[in-house]
Amino acid sequence: MKFLQLFVSFCLLQCFSISLSAQAPGFAIAVDSAVAPPNQVVCVPLRSVGFTNVQSFQFSLQWDADILDFHHLENYQLPDWDETYFNDVDPNCLLAGWASITGLPVTKPDGTPLVDICFTTVAAPGSGSDIVLSNCFPPGSGGNEAFNSNNQNIWNPNLFVNGRIDIGPAPSSPTTNLTNARAAFQLQPNPSTSATTLMLNSPEAGNGIIRVTNLAGQLIWEQNIIYQSGQNQFLIPEGAFANAGLFLVMLKTEHGLSTRLLQKI
Repeated sequence: MKFLQLFVSFCLLQCFSISLSAQAPGFAIAVDSAVAPPNQVVCVPLRSVGFTNVQSFQFSLQWDADILDFHHLENYQLPDWDETYFNDVDPNCLLAGWASITGLPVTKPDGTPLVDICFTTVAAPGSGSDIVLSNCFPPGSGGNEAFNSNNQNIWNPNLFVNGRIDIGPAPSSPTTNLTNARAAFQLQPNPSTSATTLMLNSPEAGNGIIRVTNLAGQLIWEQNIIYQSGQNQFLIPEGAFANAGLFLVMLKTEHGLSTRLLQKI
């Protein structure tokens, strides 16, 4: 695996020249969310947050192995990045790493898809699993970190955005009860240059709250809603966003809380 070779490269380039206590905040990963029926392969993108002049990084992800079974990776969007830079060390742990083979730093706009991680849904409708940042590295392999062209460790766990995959009803089961499921929704368009619409398909009527926060968790807009059984649409106005960037859109209903990452450009 190139992952272990990558860690050695990290040390040769960084470990003896950098004080890890002098962190320059700025880089993390945002994981998308999705809804899929049981026994289906579903993929979610990992997106860039603060990907400016990055030369190398490594991070690890975890999920509930009783809900999701890691399947594969696809759509690599960094130079020389492929499956050899990843290592699924446990049923619910994936190690990821990358380093610029030319030594030249790479910059990506916020929200750019970097790679898709794919799972098989192995549980029943109504269940779901968060995809979270972890520290499941083997002993001696370091931890979550990223280095820029100034030899600064710019990894900031506070910018990391959890993903989630919820398991919904199979297409042939239109009456499946989702009482214990989180509310599943989509945003259209996303990315957005102005307003965006929250699209909610609910098995029943109810009340909810839409909240928009920045990546620091600061609330910038919210609205109470009443939704009906079936398809619902709620406009999030352009004025909800002070400027361009990445935002978290959260929908809270009696079914639970679901979050999507929105890019405003």
